[in-house]
Amino acid sequence: MSAAKKELSVAKGIRKNKEEYELLANMIEKVPSRSQTNKKLEAIKKELEELHGKQRSLEAKLADRRNHLHAFNVILANFCRFLKECLMNEYILDSTTNMSSLHYVADEEGDEMCVGEVLDGSIADIKTEKS
Repeated sequence: MSAAKKELSVAKGIRKNKEEYELLANMIEKVPSRSQTNKKLEAIKKELEELHGKQRSLEAKLADRRNHLHAFNVILANFCRFLKECLMNEYILDSTTNMSSLHYVADEEGDEMCVGEVLDGSIADIKTEKS
């Protein structure tokens, strides 16, 4: 009887170990192999480098466009100032034109705009810097 009990406890231990082994084997099967993981890691690193390169390229393009926009704004401000001076000089020198008055109004952003009648009767809006 004691030999049977001993055999039973050994069999239970073996069965328990076998079940643990099966659980571990199933868990290992679910995890990808090291080579597969390394391949995925390399692919992700390559994609990340490509995205960083694309980001740097887009940031450089954005910086160029900002610089161009700033230069355009400076040119536009100078042109508006020049046009305003020309209109003022024309108004002062030639009071017989159809330009009855020059007056300033604020637009939606609060910037001043010079509004006056041009020779053909249309309205001229000249955006100028805030005073």
